[in-house]
Amino acid sequence: MDFKKHDHEASMAKAELAQIAKNAMAVYRMIKEGDNLDGWISSYISVANDHLNSVHEKMDYESQAQGAVDQGPREFEETVQYEIKSNLCEQWLAKKYQGR
Repeated sequence: MDFKKHDHEASMAKAELAQIAKNAMAVYRMIKEGDNLDGWISSYISVANDHLNSVHEKMDYESQAQGAVDQGPREFEETVQYEIKSNLCEQWLAKKYQGR
């Protein structure tokens, strides 16, 4: 029988991410085009974005690597190609309709 202690890191991380999302949207709404922000504010936002991007990239890589093991190389390759095409289409549409 496995008597591992339950790790609360995941539930704590999800709670913190929910708070981050809430704060990010609140700050996003406060900033208006043309606002002059203190340098430290821009820096903190950049650091937070960089850190979250790093976490996302690592977790996404692990998820895709596990997907390759679970699906087999052919299915995984087709899935990744579809995701890349979808992301590129979304980016293109976002640029095309930006500001409308």
